[in-house]
Amino acid sequence: MATAKQFRAQAAESAESLKHAVVPSEVREFQRSMASFEALADNEDWLANNFDKIVHSTSNTVVCQQKSFSEK
Repeated sequence: MATAKQFRAQAAESAESLKHAVVPSEVREFQRSMASFEALADNEDWLANNFDKIVHSTSNTVVCQQKSFSEK
């Protein structure tokens, strides 16, 4: 899994590419990419800083109950 530092590096790469982009569609793509990587980095930082406040599951299994449409 990527770390906040890795996401920030990818955001910096997108920012550098943005400086050289001329085509409007490329500019938008690099802007979106940069914003996405920055948001991912912020999320990773938040998770790292708040790990002790997160509710963790007690098991690794997920139980899913499904009802068919004919059941009432």
